[in-house]
Amino acid sequence: SHNSGRLELAKDIVSDQNPLTARLLINRLWALCFGRGLVSTTDNFGRLGKKPSHPKLLDHLTLKFIENNWSIKEALKNILLSRTFKSSSQANMIQYQNDPRNEYLSYYSSRRLSAENLRDTLYSIGDTKERKSIYFSF
Repeated sequence: SHNSGRLELAKDIVSDQNPLTARLLINRLWALCFGRGLVSTTDNFGRLGKKPSHPKLLDHLTLKFIENNWSIKEALKNILLSRTFKSSSQANMIQYQNDPRNEYLSYYSSRRLSAENLRDTLYSIGDTKERKSIYFSF
């Protein structure tokens, strides 16, 4: 019988010898939290993609991710408890002049909430008993 090669491909993707998968996952989690990844081309880690803005940070988070048995919960915890995530979205003049596009993560870039995040935020500040009576029309 002929194998399709899918099992071999899956094993290669999650192999300890292939750090690319873990790096890609960490970059996507970072993008989820910050609006853009440490590699701004989140869908292209290849030769045509951009280089990481903070390669040591990406490596550090990736190693912690692998050490924590690929726990997305722990990876998000590391990102969300970081000084970068907790930094103010109000850039002072020096920060803005030195880093107008915030490539060096000197301040938190504000961004729009998705509909799901907006709904969850409204639920969190509202009375939990009233959740079933809140309807949204998007």
